[in-house]
Amino acid sequence: MKIYGGLNNNDNLLIKEMKDRNKLVLIEYNTFEYPTAEYESYRIQERLGIKYSGWTGKYFSSLDTTRADFPIWMTAMLQATV
Repeated sequence: MKIYGGLNNNDNLLIKEMKDRNKLVLIEYNTFEYPTAEYESYRIQERLGIKYSGWTGKYFSSLDTTRADFPIWMTAMLQATV
């Protein structure tokens, strides 16, 4: 059975072009895993300057709770643990 999907050379070239133009690049957390070929995964990690370890997460440029775009669920989680 053949599984379709995963990152390919065309995707990699598109991401390169987007980065070269300083555009926002959004990718799924599983972009680096199967069914993406190991070589393509390596290339995109090099291009983005990251090392995929299997962990997933989310990046926030600011943790300022007074900002309008701050995710409310983060403070709710903190209050629940105090």
